[in-house]
Amino acid sequence: MTQNLRLVNYFISKFYRNRTLELEHIAAYDFEFILHSDEPINFESYAQRTNLLARCCKLQLSDPVSDDDILFVSKFEMEVPRAGNDSLFATGTNNFTVANGLLTKVTVDYHQTQAEFAQIKAALLENDKILTASVDEDDNDLKFV
Repeated sequence: MTQNLRLVNYFISKFYRNRTLELEHIAAYDFEFILHSDEPINFESYAQRTNLLARCCKLQLSDPVSDDDILFVSKFEMEVPRAGNDSLFATGTNNFTVANGLLTKVTVDYHQTQAEFAQIKAALLENDKILTASVDEDDNDLKFV
C-alpha cells in the first residue's frame, strides 16, 4: 500500500467516525471540495458539510483505487432518511486527489438526475434542521439553533 493510498484511507476512516475536522493537517492550504458541479469550497466548509452526512446518512464507500497514485476513485451508496417518508437513495463516485503528501481536492459526483439531486439536498437540509435542534437547559423547550 502506497503512502498516498494510506492518506486517502485515513481520510475516509475519519469521515466515517464524524471526525473530519481532525483532518485539517492532511489537507493542502488550497484544498477544494466540489459537489456535483457546484462551486468549490474550502476545507472548513467541507468538514462542516460532511459532518452532517456522517451524522444522518448511511453511507458505504468502496475501497479507493488509483492508476497513478495521485487520483483515487471510490464509489458510494448513500441512504438519506426523511421524516415521515421513505428514505432517498443515491449513488456516485468520490475522487480524491493527492499531491506532495496532502489531500488537494475531493470531488463528489452523484449519478442521479438534477431533480433527484435537488430532492436529496432538500432532505439533507431538513435533517440538518432536526439534528441541530437542542434542548434549552433552562426550560427544556426544544429550539432550533
